[in-house]
Amino acid sequence: MKEGEYVNPGTLVARVGDVELRSQLPGEVRALRVTDGAEVKTGDAVADISTDKEHVWEALRALYTVGGDDDIEEIQRYVRGVPGMPEKVQQQATLTLQAIQARRK
Repeated sequence: MKEGEYVNPGTLVARVGDVELRSQLPGEVRALRVTDGAEVKTGDAVADISTDKEHVWEALRALYTVGGDDDIEEIQRYVRGVPGMPEKVQQQATLTLQAIQARRK
């Protein structure tokens, strides 16, 4: 994998001995934590993969309807802006937060 590359669920991210590490979710490789041939042990991070922008946007749209108090902290993170996320995600986060707060009244 290379930084900036997009991965789908099941994409091979790394091989550690005979074990293949595959992405569970779609997203973009933000950083590689180890170099080829480096020694790793269980629990070591080998790569940072960002959340897929479209999945975040769709999740925020769903939370607009069903979101609750438990979701507010994570939504606020997107209201403040997350590097690499498009403006539409920040706008949807704001609308979602407002909808949840309106349901609390």
